[in-house]
Amino acid sequence: PVRVYDSRPGEAPTFIQPKSPTAVNEIRVIQTIANFSGVPLSANAVLINLTITGPQTRGFAAAWPTGPWPGTSSINFAAGQDIAATTLVGCGPSASIQVLSNAVTNFVVDVIGYYE
Repeated sequence: PVRVYDSRPGEAPTFIQPKSPTAVNEIRVIQTIANFSGVPLSANAVLINLTITGPQTRGFAAAWPTGPWPGTSSINFAAGQDIAATTLVGCGPSASIQVLSNAVTNFVVDVIGYYE
């Protein structure tokens, strides 16, 4: 696995921003090609590990390729719970994905593999 995003301040990769917890229903675009992950721009999907850490309230997070939120969740969590889930996500332009949380939380995205 290769870490392509970590919202926690001071955690690697430090050059990938923003480094702050999500706001409620904030969408973040994640470049899965980041940090020398090996994912090509032409990837159709990525296998990721999505980790939620330090959520302030219970909630869910969703990962999807592009466009508006599809109304689904990839992981559910309780307040204060650190939890991870492996999920397959279609890629948007340039192998990007989107992540949304309906609670204030930090999250981590590790790429495990990809499909072309």
